[in-house]
Order: sequence, then structure tokens, then C-alpha cells
Amino acid sequence: MDKPIYFYITRHGETLFNVKAYAQGWCDSPLTEEGILSAKRLGEGFKKDNILFDAIYSSPFTRAYETTEYICEAMNLNLPIQRSTLLKEINFGIWEGELDIVRFKTLGYIPFSENVMHVDGESFDDLYERITTFLQKVVKEQSDSENILIVTHGVWLMMLLTRMFGWDARRDGGIRNASVTTIKYQDGNFEVVKIGDRSYQE
Repeated sequence: MDKPIYFYITRHGETLFNVKAYAQGWCDSPLTEEGILSAKRLGEGFKKDNILFDAIYSSPFTRAYETTEYICEAMNLNLPIQRSTLLKEINFGIWEGELDIVRFKTLGYIPFSENVMHVDGESFDDLYERITTFLQKVVKEQSDSENILIVTHGVWLMMLLTRMFGWDARRDGGIRNASVTTIKYQDGNFEVVKIGDRSYQE
């Protein structure tokens, strides 16, 4: 039996667009003061629990990369942060920067288990293909690792949970900023350990 790999997958800290409820896919907005503080608290929580990371991956978008930097700073980590375009949020296309409520009124609520194409952007299927490609790539690259930190985005993470584990965003609630979802990989199988954990903030 292979030794397990634990993925600590974190949604970036709160941003200005999160507060204003704008669709924030491939466009970007700065972390709020709370977003910065929550990232630092998260790093302090990891350090307090003696979680040692062997590798760190981040979405290249500023809101995710800066969240990663604040986590590493709080942990006194000097590991390189590996940017991966596979960790980008979904591209909302013509809905980028639009109010979420306007997008939902137009498109309706479409479960992540189904597919929708965002005009000039990506479909849900496109995003899930990126997700599975990333996970398989990291499993191959980090076969000797134990703990891996991944900082990404809300829809990215909810898509993973829905399609791989049957999670339901409406039934189970969304994924909060700076929360941690832990997934275990062993012998070719992925297993959820915790979803949207906020205990590291305490």
C-alpha cells in the first residue's frame, strides 16, 4: 500500500468582488483587510497544528497568490510557490465582473453536476477537465510528499467536490473564503477528509 498524500485545498481570502457580489472568474480584485487577516490566521493555524507542507501550488491570479504568500509568511515557510494555470477559477466569459444576481437571473441555477457554457468563457466540463488534469499531475510529481498546500477558487473547489464526491452546493452550503478542504489520495483513490474547515482560523 502506498503512503497517503493529503491535499489541503484552500479558497483564497475575501476580496472586494466577493463583498460586492460580482462574478470573479478570470478578472481579479484585491484582498480585503479581512481577506489578508484570514490568510495570516490560516498560516498560524497550520503552524500551531504542526502541519508541514512538502509542496505548495497556487492559482496565478493575484487574490490566490497573495493569500498563499500570507500563509507562507505566517508559517515561516521558504518553499517555492508553484503557479499553475490549471488552478484558475472558471472563466465566466461575458459575465466577468457582472453582478452575480444578474447572471443567476439570466442563466438560472445550474448544478455543477450538469454542464453550462459561458459565452466567450468556459463550460463546467472545461473546468472539471482542468481539475482532474491538475490532480493527476500533482500525484505524479509529488509521489513522495505527505502534505500539499493548494490555493485556488470557489467554483474550482465546488466543482471538484460535486463531480468527484457527489457534494451539493445548495444542500451542503458553499465554500467560504480561507476555509480548508482536505482530500486524501492513496492507491489511486481520492477521499474527502474535511470540507470547508474553518478550525484553523480559531
